[in-house]
Amino acid sequence: MQSLESLPETKPKLRSPIAQGAFHHLAAVLLAAVASADVVHDEAVDGDLSNEAFLPSVLAFGPGGNLVSGSVTVNGDFRDFITFTVPAGSALVALRQVLYSDGAGTFGSVGYHAINAGSTGLVPGFGTAGSFLGGNHMFNNMGADLLPDLAAAITNGTGFTIPLGPGDYSYVIQQSGNQHTFYILEFDIEDDWTELGGALAGVNGDPVLKGSGNLDAGSPNKVELSNAAANAPAGLFIATSSTPVPFKGGTLQPFPFLIPPIILPTDGNGGISLSFSLQPGVPAGIELWVQWGIQDAAAIAGVSLSNAVLGITP
Repeated sequence: MQSLESLPETKPKLRSPIAQGAFHHLAAVLLAAVASADVVHDEAVDGDLSNEAFLPSVLAFGPGGNLVSGSVTVNGDFRDFITFTVPAGSALVALRQVLYSDGAGTFGSVGYHAINAGSTGLVPGFGTAGSFLGGNHMFNNMGADLLPDLAAAITNGTGFTIPLGPGDYSYVIQQSGNQHTFYILEFDIEDDWTELGGALAGVNGDPVLKGSGNLDAGSPNKVELSNAAANAPAGLFIATSSTPVPFKGGTLQPFPFLIPPIILPTDGNGGISLSFSLQPGVPAGIELWVQWGIQDAAAIAGVSLSNAVLGITP
């Protein structure tokens, strides 16, 4: 069979109605601006988040960005507790600070947040420090991913690896200074397989690649190509990292290759379905980047590309 040509070429709880209204406006603008995320809880709309560690607010997080908006202050409401579940086949990959705003106070713009395993929260303190997965002070660092500092257990906790796999977790944010703190946080949940785009059209438009399975050792997984040219040679590109390179008028995302491209024919409908399982001993957090290239006379340079997908071992 002919193979593909050429591999890559090189609460708010302010006393001031004015300040409260200003924050509501800013929060609404920011929440609307994060177009790829879902607003899971906004205290201005959905009510106060729980102040009780043993009865945290239960939030339902889905794939993608999950936005939580609220406020904390030492004057009677200085902790918010939530609990959420990372479903099987998914992982918490980031915790982004969309907004963090303090009023004036003796401690300046400093708060605290922490995460622990289980559906019941913990009150931060010397007695619970070792029971958290991770905790750290929180500053105004808008746009930053806060998960690495929690994982490193900078202030307290046992530490953990990123991504944080399936299970129940509880999270607390607090402000024990005199200032009133407003926050918007984005909890980013990804399936073990994430579609990354990057297709290059052929005779049937964009070839489509989907990954499924939780990538546990021995569990069934599948990568399925559809909408490609029928009965055509296709190359499966696999990598454990991504340094995208130009390829036939498009971009190949799985590079450098883990193994040489696997050449297989598409079927009469322009599809290929491959099932596989991973052997025991593969560490958590290993990335698996996958993309197909298909010989296709209708493509810009004779080869169409599927979208890339990314799988992450739990």
